[in-house]
Amino acid sequence: MVKALRIVFFLGFTFAGLLMLGASFWRALFGTLALVALRVTPVPDTVVYGIGAVIFGLGILQWSSGVVIPR
Repeated sequence: MVKALRIVFFLGFTFAGLLMLGASFWRALFGTLALVALRVTPVPDTVVYGIGAVIFGLGILQWSSGVVIPR
C-alpha cells in the first residue's frame, strides 16, 4: 500500500513539475512515462525518485521565479 502511494505521488509530482517547466501535456506525459520505464530496469528506486524530485524542484523554481528558463 505504501509503495503504491509512493509511486502515485512520484507520477503526479513529476508530471506537475514537467508542466511547470513549460512542457506541453503530451511531452510531460511521455517524460513521466519514460521515468516510469526506469522502474522496470535495475536502476535503484532512490535514483528514480531523486530524478523525479529534481524535476519537481526545478518546476517549482521556474513557476515561482522564472530562473530556470529565462523568457
